[in-house]
Amino acid sequence: MTEGVQLSIKSSVKRLAQPVMGRFYSRTENVVQSTVVPLTSGLESRQNWTDTRLDEAEARLRELAGDIEAFSRYLPTVINTIASQNATGREHERRMTALSDRIDWVEATSDQIRNEAAERLEFMRRELMYEQRYDGGPRAAAEPVEPSIVNPAKLDAMGDDIRLNVGAGHIAKADYLNVDARELPGIDIVADVRDLPFEAEQVTEIYSAHVLEHFPTEELRRKILPTWVSLLRDGGTFVAVVPDVAAMVRETAAGTMPFGDFIRVMYGDQEYEGDFHFAGYTQESLAELLEGAGLSDVVVREAGRRNGACFEMEIAATRRLHTPD
Repeated sequence: MTEGVQLSIKSSVKRLAQPVMGRFYSRTENVVQSTVVPLTSGLESRQNWTDTRLDEAEARLRELAGDIEAFSRYLPTVINTIASQNATGREHERRMTALSDRIDWVEATSDQIRNEAAERLEFMRRELMYEQRYDGGPRAAAEPVEPSIVNPAKLDAMGDDIRLNVGAGHIAKADYLNVDARELPGIDIVADVRDLPFEAEQVTEIYSAHVLEHFPTEELRRKILPTWVSLLRDGGTFVAVVPDVAAMVRETAAGTMPFGDFIRVMYGDQEYEGDFHFAGYTQESLAELLEGAGLSDVVVREAGRRNGACFEMEIAATRRLHTPD
């Protein structure tokens, strides 16, 4: 029972008993005081005094018996009041417990419904992508993309400092010309990354995030990387962000990366053309690939960086047409 309920019960009992107990204390005190008097001389006087006091005491005791009887009549009311307040307190506690249990149930159910809805939506999305890709017989060859500058004002504003974010997809960068084969929100140039609409030595930087693994290594080595490097001016920079295979192997072995995530990152979701992964890289193998394409000063900016389900690395390299003095 709470402290507030206990105080309320004590106050009620004191209030109900006060009239009766007050008279009881007063009369008892008078009886006691009146009997403590000096003894008078003489047996007769003492006898008369004793008889008188006994009569008075008997009368007062009768009155006291009446008061006790009256208190006895009040007692059931007092007990009922206490019992009622105890029952009310217990009922409040029961309701609070039930309400707390209900809140816990609603929260747990909400999380369950949310998780089930997310899983269902993901299942529907994958089924839809599967139907679009595989339910029409053999895969059709991808249509060639005609390069198109969607945002010429941004290109003009860059002047001689052109920075490209190739294969941008849904992650556009404000300080770059964002290039993708699809005209998505934030895309400035629609083009196949293998056929960029720029001249040799016209570009300051080419940035690619999770692009290289979408092409066979030999295509990168023989065609794509040499083409990109040719667009870079002297001192221009190429930056590649790719899955860090060495880090993923370590994390998978340690149990901190689920095997399903490892497989999906390694081979891609494979939901549409261009969503397949053909290669994986370590710091050493990627540095060797970039140097073979004519880049130098390879620097590993970050390795083992967590990005969603993936562990990635970022490597930068420079094109040198002339040896610095």
